[in-house]
Amino acid sequence: MSENLFAYTATNSGYSKGTAGAINGERAAAATALSAVKNKIENLNGDPAFFNFFDRNSSRLVLRQYNYTSTSEPN
Repeated sequence: MSENLFAYTATNSGYSKGTAGAINGERAAAATALSAVKNKIENLNGDPAFFNFFDRNSSRLVLRQYNYTSTSEPN
């Protein structure tokens, strides 16, 4: 049975557009047997990131993005 082993993010050279996805395969398989998940998330901002945490016995993955604005935050 194949499972998601790693999450990844990639950005363009100008850090204006990002993509996220996962690497699929078996934990004991050779590296040549691994493949990127085809239904990746596209059109993200320039700095997407994954964070992993445990909820009791379940491993959870959160994708973080931010919205950049040049407007100052209120005091």
